[in-house]
Amino acid sequence: MKSPLAHLPIVARRDHPHLRNHIDHLIRSGQLTPLLHGVSCWADQEPDFSLLVRAAVSWNPGAILVGATAAALTWWSELKPDRVELASPPPRNPPPWIRCRRLRIPASLTEELGDTRVVTPELSVLGMLDGGDANPMCEALRRGVTTVARIRTTLEQIPRASGNLVRNILLSAARDNPWSPLELEAHQRLRRAGLKGWRTNHQVLLDGLVHFLDIAFPGARLALEMDGWQHHGNHLGFVADRIRQNRLVLGGWTILRFTTQSLDHLVPETKRALARLR
Repeated sequence: MKSPLAHLPIVARRDHPHLRNHIDHLIRSGQLTPLLHGVSCWADQEPDFSLLVRAAVSWNPGAILVGATAAALTWWSELKPDRVELASPPPRNPPPWIRCRRLRIPASLTEELGDTRVVTPELSVLGMLDGGDANPMCEALRRGVTTVARIRTTLEQIPRASGNLVRNILLSAARDNPWSPLELEAHQRLRRAGLKGWRTNHQVLLDGLVHFLDIAFPGARLALEMDGWQHHGNHLGFVADRIRQNRLVLGGWTILRFTTQSLDHLVPETKRALARLR
């Protein structure tokens, strides 16, 4: 006989007090797999990220999803976190796929997402900066979901949070709106070298098309392009990049390209190009 709970992806014991014996039977017979205390999924289900988020929220409906979990569910859908992060007291014997932290989060820094709450994009970025990896911040800036100023304002609302020293350093370094960690490093090198007059993510209109230049010296019509190892993504991206570069060159721009491995050449080659173009 089909279980009356068969339509549910997650079975939370507290939601079905009249079926407690039935749930126990399903667990004993291997039809349900416990995920957290009082929360199970069907044994034939793949416990993917989405299912584990449901399980965590079912276990503690008052929890707030934070960090990479909040980012993946709101503004960074391609992100594949390896665990669910939430602001909540930890469960008994927590499984490796969940990370609970006792955080005091102001209500103004949370948003509703269906029947649960997540932190704002700004706070999700800050939560991912703990280890000093600038990529989440750069990704959020590239997507336009926030700004350095808004992230800074959010940081000021959690003045005693662990890891704020690292966050402050990264935000200071990101004041020119880098869209990748490679751009962030390039900005820092240009500043240290005392080079002036450059703009980031500079818009150029050519033949009715808008092109964004990673770093540009508009007066000299010099563009510095930062190419990460995933720069093109696929063959079509590779071809489109060549068409774009040709259009810029024909429009009077000089383009210098740099990778992580060639970044030591950024400052000297930029200086040489500026000396020739000015």
